[in-house]
Amino acid sequence: MSDVALEINTVVGRIFYLSRQYDQSIDAYRKVIDLDPHYVRAHARLGMTYAAAEIFGDAVREFEESQRLSGSDRYLQGLTGYAYAKSGNIAGAHELLGELNQRSRQQDVRAFGLALICIGLGKSEEALTWLTKSYEDRSSYMAYAKTDPLLDPVRPNQRFAALLRQMGL
Repeated sequence: MSDVALEINTVVGRIFYLSRQYDQSIDAYRKVIDLDPHYVRAHARLGMTYAAAEIFGDAVREFEESQRLSGSDRYLQGLTGYAYAKSGNIAGAHELLGELNQRSRQQDVRAFGLALICIGLGKSEEALTWLTKSYEDRSSYMAYAKTDPLLDPVRPNQRFAALLRQMGL
């Protein structure tokens, strides 16, 4: 299968994910991975779908596989920390949060990843601070702020609603 076909099928999985049709999303990503087990984006997005569907062990496995295939990535570390926290591995989530916080003082760290870990840990106010920074940094991840299921825990917060309005969403 061509790279274009792999990407198209990955986008199909993303559409199902954003519309909260997790079983169809999982099926779409698994098909891509069956065709190319090294396709990092499909592993990462499958992990996101598992996390949204609250299948956290599988989410962690996919995020770790994504990092194994692509090398260390701060966004993937944020996703992994989210899944750690939600699966009960609070120590692992705090370790990743501390590591990324430390790095953020010396180099560019994607604020969105830090926000995800904070969401997983139930630290809504801190997560909203990082989401605001992510918006200020013009992060492309914020384009999905209105629909990304992983942001559902902060959705009821008035600060989040204000951020969406500020973004024109």
